Amino acid sequence: MSQQHAFRLILADDNAAATNPISLAVQGCDLLGTPEFGEDPGARGTRQMYDCGARLLKEVVDGGFEFQPTATQLDWLLDRCFGTNSGTPWVPGETVPLIYAFADKVVEKYRYDLCYIARLGFTLRQNDYLRVRVDLLGSKEVSGITWPASPPAIGCASEFVASDVAFNLAA
Repeated sequence: MSQQHAFRLILADDNAAATNPISLAVQGCDLLGTPEFGEDPGARGTRQMYDCGARLLKEVVDGGFEFQPTATQLDWLLDRCFGTNSGTPWVPGETVPLIYAFADKVVEKYRYDLCYIARLGFTLRQNDYLRVRVDLLGSKEVSGITWPASPPAIGCASEFVASDVAFNLAA
């Protein structure tokens, strides 16, 4: 994998990156928190009204990243994409778990809260590594965070080369 444009992203099951964290060398990260504005006149059963009807209603996180997964990283993502009960054999779970993403964008470190995996896209080219595009939907972007004290090590993909990859779904 070319390391010239890769940077570290940590995904975890909690907002302190202490529960099941996984570290990825990602490329093309476009995660972003976007405020959503709307009309809120302020009539709430009282006679008080806002001066202006336009209000910040919520913040939405969307976007994603691309990376070349190891088998462990791919298993981690699939469990959180489809949900799991961790049984053997693997059975899809009843709920899709929320995850937290930590991104070091050089100028600032960000945390993206309460994210779902909205889409996984797989790209294969002959004699090249498998590439995965992960798109997330979340509820909040927090800037100025402290990077986790002991982040997990980054794994470099060497398992999935297009000449020897086979996908077996629902088998």
